[in-house]
Amino acid sequence: MFRRRRSEHLPTVSTKLLFSHAHAWYHRGNALEKLERYENAIASYDQAIRIQPSYYETWYDRGLVLDRLGWYWYKESLASFDKAIKIKRDDPDAWYSRGLVLNSLRRYRQAIASYNQALFLNPKFQLAIEERQLIQKRLLKRLLTKLFTSLSLTLFSASMYPAPIPLVYTPNVIAIYLTCIMIQKESHRQEVF
Repeated sequence: MFRRRRSEHLPTVSTKLLFSHAHAWYHRGNALEKLERYENAIASYDQAIRIQPSYYETWYDRGLVLDRLGWYWYKESLASFDKAIKIKRDDPDAWYSRGLVLNSLRRYRQAIASYNQALFLNPKFQLAIEERQLIQKRLLKRLLTKLFTSLSLTLFSASMYPAPIPLVYTPNVIAIYLTCIMIQKESHRQEVF
C-alpha cells in the first residue's frame, strides 16, 4: 500500500484563515472587556497577537485594557500603544492614549509630545487639546512653586542674619517673578467669574 508522509495529513493554512482566527480572538477580547473581565480580555488579545503580530486594533485595545487595570500595568500599556503606533503611525487616538498613559506615569514632557503628535494628525482633537493644557498648567504651577519657594527661602535666610545679605536679582528672575504674579492674578480673576 501507498503510505502518505506525515506532513501530507496536515491541512494547509492560508493567511486569510489565520487572520480570521486572530480576528475571532480579538472580538472575544472585546466581549470580555465589556464584561469587565480584563485579565481574560488581555489573554485573548495576546492570543490574537501570537497569531497575527501586526494586528493594530489588538495592540491598541490591549493597551486600553491594561490602562484600565491601573498603575501596575501602565508600562505594559505604554508598550502596547508603542507597538500599535509602530504599525499605524497616523492614528491620533493611539497617540492620545499613549499620552494619557505617560501622564499617569508622570512623564509629562513625553505626554505633551504625544498629544502634539495627535494634534498634528487631527488639529481638532479636543480631548488632546484639553489634556495638553492640563499638563502645561501643572508644569507651570510646579515651576512657579519652585520659583516662589526659592525666593521665599532667599528672603527668609536674609532675614535670619543681622548683617544684610545682598540679594541678586537678574532681569530674568524679575521677569519670571512678575509673570508669575500676572498669571496668578489672571487665574484668580477667572475663578471669580
